[in-house]
Amino acid sequence: MAKHAFLSPSGASSWLKCELKPWLEKDLPDTGSRAADEGTAAHELAARCLVDGDAAVDHVGAEIRVGDTDWEVTDEMAGYVQQYLEHVNSLPIDGMMVEQRLHIASITGEDEAAGTADLVGIDTRTHVNPTLHIVDLKYGYGYVSAKGNAQLRTYACAAVRQFATVYNFDRVVLHICQPRIDSFESEEIALVDLMIWEAETRKVAERIMAGPAGLVATPGESQCKFCRAKGSCPALRDHALAVVRVDDFTDLDARIALLTNDDLAYIGPRLELIHDWCNGVRAEMERRLLGGQEITGWKVVQGKKGNRAWSDQEEAENWLVSLLGNRAYTKKIVSPTQAEKLLKKDFIATPASLVTQSEGRPAVVPVTDKRPVLSLSCDFQPVEEE
Repeated sequence: MAKHAFLSPSGASSWLKCELKPWLEKDLPDTGSRAADEGTAAHELAARCLVDGDAAVDHVGAEIRVGDTDWEVTDEMAGYVQQYLEHVNSLPIDGMMVEQRLHIASITGEDEAAGTADLVGIDTRTHVNPTLHIVDLKYGYGYVSAKGNAQLRTYACAAVRQFATVYNFDRVVLHICQPRIDSFESEEIALVDLMIWEAETRKVAERIMAGPAGLVATPGESQCKFCRAKGSCPALRDHALAVVRVDDFTDLDARIALLTNDDLAYIGPRLELIHDWCNGVRAEMERRLLGGQEITGWKVVQGKKGNRAWSDQEEAENWLVSLLGNRAYTKKIVSPTQAEKLLKKDFIATPASLVTQSEGRPAVVPVTDKRPVLSLSCDFQPVEEE
């Protein structure tokens, strides 16, 4: 039976960059997050639709259980998942395997380890030899590139070996679908190049699986962002404090004003990593304090109570209606996006004159960002001195 991999495909881009990371995280709990659970629900919806041939909108109002929470399929979720389904259906594949379990022991050396690809597609029609397609749905807002994507390449290597007795692949196409940021990317790679990558990856995996001795933690934005050990990692701490010293937070405004443009150019790319480290430190403090450890100057208290809710929705509704009648209910018009989805099946377009949308605020991003540079025009005339 396949087991959860110590060197998982989803974490491949991280452990390839920081070889000590799997060992630092080994005994730390994976608490998950609401965003991750929502993504899991969206993946489950996508899988159901692909298997049953349904449209995502057919499931609006249904509930998908993730852990201890039931996630309702909203119009928004159905709309994004439908974009993914349409992308999959546009691919030149004549066979697909949904939520396909793939064995990765040949790559990581970990017996019975496996990962699950959202979709494995086979194209036997457009080339002499079959083409392998690996498709991955990303439901978050953080951009993920298909170029050199270690997770998808791991799946591809495993699939090539797993289906070698049936298909003689010579081309592989890797797809990342991110409907929430309107990004649908792909990378085509020749089988020989994929096998070279697999051999190099296997060497890294062998070093990691041999044990933590001699391995080095290598801080970086991508490998540290979701690392459970970032709050206690000495390498990340040293990296962060090398950029910003604790003393720098004394008389903060005055010190920031003295920074040169060169200082900002150096610090800017490291801000996200420092921010992640600070969040990791706070999470580590919470973990230790809740575990009964003592940290000088800190304690655990009861937090703010959550929002009030009806313990019995139906009983509360009956009681309120008996007292308030129609005043027990509120009405709110649907949003333009929801209206377009409701009207789409009737081929009715939303009048542009009824919709307004504010301009996005200027945002500071690295030069690698795909968006064009904003033209900063001055809407006022300089005041002339008398």
